[in-house]
Amino acid sequence: NDNSIASVLGTRVQLGMANYDFANKAISRGYAMLVRYDTPKSDQVKNFGSVGVVFPPDPVCAALAMGMMQPDWALRNGLMDTPDTSEIRGKKPKFWVENIARLFDQHLFLPNQGDSGEVFAALYMLLCGDVLRYDQDRYMRMFEVDLK
Repeated sequence: NDNSIASVLGTRVQLGMANYDFANKAISRGYAMLVRYDTPKSDQVKNFGSVGVVFPPDPVCAALAMGMMQPDWALRNGLMDTPDTSEIRGKKPKFWVENIARLFDQHLFLPNQGDSGEVFAALYMLLCGDVLRYDQDRYMRMFEVDLK
């Protein structure tokens, strides 16, 4: 679902401004934290405001999001007994790039400044780092990689 995909992507890259429905769901379900609310001063837009939403900079969330972007990565849970829920598998980088493009096309997110190309460039750099991390450790337990 779009909210889950956006949460994983938001953990890795700054997506910019979020649509109200996403921000509301992400905050109320604990995916994101409300950090700022601004009331407009102009009478013309008095019914509108803006909020600041962040995804927790938690190393566990970062590691899970990093793994979700690798097709060979899986999170297994021996407690689950149905075949459909016994593991969560990562997806190919192409899946994430296509979905971030779709989320921007649907205006679920808009870049804060500049254009979406900056977000795609940041995601590309993260995915390149992930390839290096995966080459060094298939379990994706490393955050730092040498760019030599």
